[in-house]
Parts: sequence; structure tokens; C-alpha cells
Amino acid sequence: MRAITANAAAAFKASVPFNQANTRVEISGRAVHLFLHNNLIATKFDRQLWIRTMGWATATTADRLSGIVPDVHKLKFRRSEPAIYYNGDKLESYDWLMLLNV
Repeated sequence: MRAITANAAAAFKASVPFNQANTRVEISGRAVHLFLHNNLIATKFDRQLWIRTMGWATATTADRLSGIVPDVHKLKFRRSEPAIYYNGDKLESYDWLMLLNV
């Protein structure tokens, strides 16, 4: 995990604002949002986590998402396609994937 990912993940999990290079965390009421290159790739609200790639199935996107996704949920990046997989299923670019109890 890259240092910027670790810092952003800590801010995201603690619900505190963060902004470094291409990654930022914003707070909006009870919701926490993670942006990569100004694209919203994750939102946490109550005990739900919503993630998506916004068309960027890159190693950086996978790294940022992996940093905030609990270990019980597995994300894998495959450079050969390129694609990001969640528990073996391809994470579609613009579709939100909801994870419960995070």
C-alpha cells in the first residue's frame, strides 16, 4: 500500500478531511467521500460503503479502494485486462458496489 493510500484510508476511516496530490477525502454531513483525480470512487454512509472505479481500472484506483475496503472483502487488480475484481467478480466501471457492515 502506498503512503498516500495509507494516509487517505486513515482519514476516510476516521471521517476527517484529507487532501494530498490526486487524492482527497471530503465530509458531507454523515457521509464520507473519497476522490481520485476529482472522480468520486467511494462513499461511506452509516455502516455502508459504496465503491466504483469511474472507468479507471488502474493499479492506483485499486490501491486506493483496497486501502478503505475491510480485509474481509477482497479486491484484486489484474493488469492483464485491466480490471479490478471484488471476490472474483469484475467491478464494473460506473456501477456502485455496496458493502455492508463496514
